[in-house]
Amino acid sequence: MNDFQRFRDIADEIMRDIKPSQELKQRTLNRYKKEKKRIGHSRLLLAACVVLMLVVANVWELILPQQEPDEPPQANTLLGTDEGMQPLVGVSEGDDEMAYEIKTLEDAKRRFGDSFLVPSYVPTGFELDDIYAYGHDQSEANKIVLTYTSGDKSFTIIEKKAPMGSE
Repeated sequence: MNDFQRFRDIADEIMRDIKPSQELKQRTLNRYKKEKKRIGHSRLLLAACVVLMLVVANVWELILPQQEPDEPPQANTLLGTDEGMQPLVGVSEGDDEMAYEIKTLEDAKRRFGDSFLVPSYVPTGFELDDIYAYGHDQSEANKIVLTYTSGDKSFTIIEKKAPMGSE
């Protein structure tokens, strides 16, 4: 015999002589019914709160102004010719800066200045494919973009001068 059965047998033995009155039975049943109603009301109140939160969340989305998605970026088609650099029509970096193709790293250094850095390591198989400069005119660049490719893989290095007064 396990502990639970032994406890039940002892409790039944003690309770055998107790005879509750009809009034005690009725009060106990009434208290049980009230607590059951209270628990039922609590569950109903909880469900009402959850529904209210869902409604408020949905209405909130309707009230807030819908933001238009940003326009997708335009293709950055860069043009170059054998005669030298050509401004790229419609490609702007802000403040009327234009993009120009450059043929050599030496020319990029001359246009960007002494702070221009050339990578000391390039992964095996990658070659310099494109050099583009951005600036107000063709003599001085504020930003240089180097693109290295190997088959269908590529990586880009961007060097940009800090705006005046931000140092």
